[in-house]
Amino acid sequence: MLRIAGSAAVVLMLATAGCGGSSEEGSKPGANAAKEGKSSSDLPSAGTMAEIETFVSARATCLNMSIRPNDPDQEWVGEEWGIEERGVCGDENRAGTNLLVVNNMKAFQAQAKKQRRAYFVGKDFAVYAQGATTKEALQDSGLLFLVCKDREKIPSGYKKEPALVNGCVLTDYAHGF
Repeated sequence: MLRIAGSAAVVLMLATAGCGGSSEEGSKPGANAAKEGKSSSDLPSAGTMAEIETFVSARATCLNMSIRPNDPDQEWVGEEWGIEERGVCGDENRAGTNLLVVNNMKAFQAQAKKQRRAYFVGKDFAVYAQGATTKEALQDSGLLFLVCKDREKIPSGYKKEPALVNGCVLTDYAHGF
């Protein structure tokens, strides 16, 4: 009898949790982050490559993370980009994900704007995900998406916060980029 009463209470709690304020906007991925007031000051922090790998791996597949000594993209690392260290991992489809320890976020955002690439950013790190599965997994991770081109593609109801560089925004919407 006690088990039935407990089950009924759980069902009742679940049923009432969905009541009041059910809207299409609330069901959009990322919409909760916007409603909760997530801002760039609330971004996750991961100051080492190991912490970034752990952060991404907790949400998406990040296999065989490595730092390649003769990486053709090694020029990314340095003062001009504001990147201290760059690692690469892949998902189950071999789509690459760049893991970046960023020590100067403004310099990094300026270079991202020049390259016309969109990145997920935290307080002190960034992730460039090429695979749609990884992008989707990071959508609600607490990171914001740095968008410098096609800002008008961000639908209403999603965050559009100014980035550190003019012409760019931080958003909790990453679909379609």
